Amino acid sequence: MKRLVKGDQIDESCKGSKALGDKESAADSFDVGRLGDSLIKDGDLGSSARCGNFFLLFGGGEDREVSPESFRAVESMFDDFRSLRRAAIPEGVLEIPENSFRGCAELAAVSFPSTLRHISSGAFYGCSSLERVELPEGLEYIGESAFEACVCLKELFLPSHKVLIEKGCFRCSDAIEELTIPASLFYLASKDARKISFVGEKSLAVFTGDIFQDRWRFKNLEEINLPAFIREIGANALSGIESLKRVGVPNTVETIGANAFRNCKRLEDVNLPDSLKAIGSFAFTMCSSLKRLTLPSFLDEISEGLFFGCESLESVAIPKSVAAIRSCAFLGCKGLRRIDMPLSVSSIGAKAFAECGNLNEISMPDSISEIAPDVFDGCPKNLNIIASKKMRRKLRQAMQAAKSNSLTGEK
Repeated sequence: MKRLVKGDQIDESCKGSKALGDKESAADSFDVGRLGDSLIKDGDLGSSARCGNFFLLFGGGEDREVSPESFRAVESMFDDFRSLRRAAIPEGVLEIPENSFRGCAELAAVSFPSTLRHISSGAFYGCSSLERVELPEGLEYIGESAFEACVCLKELFLPSHKVLIEKGCFRCSDAIEELTIPASLFYLASKDARKISFVGEKSLAVFTGDIFQDRWRFKNLEEINLPAFIREIGANALSGIESLKRVGVPNTVETIGANAFRNCKRLEDVNLPDSLKAIGSFAFTMCSSLKRLTLPSFLDEISEGLFFGCESLESVAIPKSVAAIRSCAFLGCKGLRRIDMPLSVSSIGAKAFAECGNLNEISMPDSISEIAPDVFDGCPKNLNIIASKKMRRKLRQAMQAAKSNSLTGEK
């Protein structure tokens, strides 16, 4: 039996795809020096290893024992073991040492213990076959370049609490398509991410969107599920993510800040919960793919420029709680054909429905006491405004920009 002893390190002659894949060239077993237990017993490096629920699969054959003490103590223990295919790290392990699995190009699956607190720098650097990583809730730290160059990594699940993530942790891991990450994470860049689900604690009140500070990187992001418990979506939180199509909003949200979804040009579906009481100005400006939206029951106003430039918007039901429609609220909504105004509305601001080129019909209740003169600028000349005689008189000034509009449907 050939025994390889190199203090706290694995002899270089045991590394590399040839030694691991070729049984004739692989060592029968080796120790990790002063640690006391053999790393692999009674087997060759072409098969596998285990200790309790700790498995190392190299290429076939029966599982073999591995000392968890060895795993905890040795830096770069499996560095460049190119035949390693999967690993299940045992309970009790607190830290994955620096460069532990660096360059394990065949490593496709890793399971982590609930006891894990620390993943050191470069631990999984260059694990180019790794496709899914689900990290335990107790994790507190991920070192620099820990998952760098994991070019096939598609799914990433981070703990719900705040984790210290060093720079370059997921650099060049651009295949990530689905992420489950803490809302407290302050920075992320993954050009191939298609779906991101945020998880958060009850203490998190405002989702700021700071994680998307480099908007240009998220070219393929289509779906975002915002974290539960938040009360507010902050100003500009998701603005400018042009590929975004769907947003899940939790039923705890009470406020959406100004420009929150501005210029999300492919946004098609947003569920707005009834808990929502206020939507900031220009929140959905230039969401040019948005076709329909159900506004919450307790909204008291349609804010300034809320749907400005939403040219595909076909229908929107104005809640009975709305008292004011602010200026430019529906400016340029070319897809709108009909608007039913509830009796609660008392004021309509400047250019609120201007440039709605296909608006055919709008009802105007007597409750309206203030209306801007240019409210219908650029609307069709044959716009059918349904109003009482009393309301008609109020509308005369507003009709100056469309003198030939017909007033029908007298109440």
